[in-house]
Amino acid sequence: MNALRSELTWTHYRILLRVETSEVRAFYEAEAVNARWSTRELERQINSLLFQRLALSRDKAGVMALAAKGHEINEPGELVKDPYVLEFTGIRQDEHFLEKDLESALISKLRQFLLELGKGFSLGIVLCSDKNDAVVRYTLPEGNDQIYASRYKLYLPTEKELATELLRERKALEMEAALAGKTRKRRTRKGEA
Repeated sequence: MNALRSELTWTHYRILLRVETSEVRAFYEAEAVNARWSTRELERQINSLLFQRLALSRDKAGVMALAAKGHEINEPGELVKDPYVLEFTGIRQDEHFLEKDLESALISKLRQFLLELGKGFSLGIVLCSDKNDAVVRYTLPEGNDQIYASRYKLYLPTEKELATELLRERKALEMEAALAGKTRKRRTRKGEA
């Protein structure tokens, strides 16, 4: 943090100082200014690992740009986080609940839910406890590119669960890259380049 931003209070800066990495700290500082986060919201977003969730699918240069500028939205799909962390609903992770219970909790905590959605929200989201892209694609009306599916979690995952999820994401990315490489090789052999 080179210069203090007048939009942020001393309490904002006390919270930001707890973030160990300067790039991540810069991201939260930019987001706090851009989204006009209260100190409570800044703390919640840091604790819910917003930077890490956004950075999961980005390349190193993209992560550095994200840290420097905050989350810039270039296309509608970038507005959708996956997963959303809905701990503010008060529903316990081990509690059996119905969809209407989650809906009621979200409505009663609408302000917090809108903050979790993020800035500039103009889209539809289907919240799923477990997301299956194929089911989503066939469930929604054809050609509707303004509705997205995203998983939700009632609480942040444990360190072990987070490590498992990162490993799963890594394997999926590696598989995707391998398939793309095979497709390029086939095209090259066929002279399609």
